[in-house]
Amino acid sequence: MNKTNKIFTYLFCALFLESLLLAFFFDSYISALVIGFPALLVPLYFNRTAPLAAITRHVSAMATMIFAALHIHQTNGLIEVHFEIFILLAFLIIYQDWRLPQ
Repeated sequence: MNKTNKIFTYLFCALFLESLLLAFFFDSYISALVIGFPALLVPLYFNRTAPLAAITRHVSAMATMIFAALHIHQTNGLIEVHFEIFILLAFLIIYQDWRLPQ
C-alpha cells in the first residue's frame, strides 16, 4: 500500500466516524450505517487489493462524494456542510488524475 492509499484509508475512517457523530446529534443512525458503512468498506477493499489500479482512484472519488452527500443529508441540508465537497475535492488532487473530479 502506498502513501496515497494510506491517506485515503485514514480519510475514509474519519469520514465514517464523522457520520456516526452526526448520527448522534441529528438522530440519523440508519443513514449512517446503511450508506456510510458500504462507503467505507468498498474503497478500503480496493485500496488493499488493487492499490495502483485506476478503479481504486475512481472508487475512492465516488466514496468521498457519497460521504459528502451523506453528511449533507444527515444535517438536513445545513449550508456549512456543503463546503465539505470542496475539502474532499482537494484531497482528490493527491491522486493527480484529471478524470476524477468530472
